[in-house]
Amino acid sequence: MHRPPPSPPASALALALSLAGALGGCSDRPILDTEWGSESASSLGDPTSASAATSDGATCGDGQVDGDEECDDGNDVDTDNCTSQCKRAACGDGFVQPGEGCDDGNLASGDGCSAACVVEKYTAYGPQRDVPQAALGGWSECWSGPYGSGGTSLAVITASCTKAELMLACRRLGDPVFTLLAHAPRADVFFDTGNTNTPHVANGAGWYYSESWSWGFAAAGDPIERQSCDINEVNAPLRLCWHTGGGYLDGGWRCGVDTDLNSDDSWERVVLHAD
Repeated sequence: MHRPPPSPPASALALALSLAGALGGCSDRPILDTEWGSESASSLGDPTSASAATSDGATCGDGQVDGDEECDDGNDVDTDNCTSQCKRAACGDGFVQPGEGCDDGNLASGDGCSAACVVEKYTAYGPQRDVPQAALGGWSECWSGPYGSGGTSLAVITASCTKAELMLACRRLGDPVFTLLAHAPRADVFFDTGNTNTPHVANGAGWYYSESWSWGFAAAGDPIERQSCDINEVNAPLRLCWHTGGGYLDGGWRCGVDTDLNSDDSWERVVLHAD
């Protein structure tokens, strides 16, 4: 007598049915892109990623000429043959390179730096007000001191200020702009007028100088009234006067409309010279 084969255990039958259902479900369900996950997507490459963008772009200063660079010397120095902008150095680029006396970033003449990057000497007729020191191309300071102090030997100033032209200037201490200035040939600025009220006219200014009275200027044609410094108020903004005595520069006196500066250390007297 034959017995029928035993039935599979209920647990085995349940497992088989579960696997069949799972396989059947996967075979007809589309796989969504999002199921790849962020790691898989990045492994395929993202053309908009930062690394891709920088790998294709030019980097000034990396020592390799690429993109729209004219040069690339691998540094950010602006005073050699290749600027920090990877442009070939040239007059008018705003950087002073060897062989240039100046470079103001343009190719215009008449602004203190010529189209050939040569310093243009500052010149002006008569006393001038509110002049930036930066505009005084070709001039250099040869002496300076506060209005409130005296005792500087005039011989020291004459020995220090030796170039062909001299400029007397005044301003508030530390101000980059001169309140007032005038210039003329050196011999005219040092022309000894004694203690008279008759100035020596040169380059639009009436100059006076004495080692024991005063030193200064007014506009040419205007009267001066020295006691010992000039106290006249005609065109007062164009008057400068410094006390002298016994061969020394004493304190004060005036810088334009500002007077009685004999003890004022907040104002500065400056002498400049130029070839």
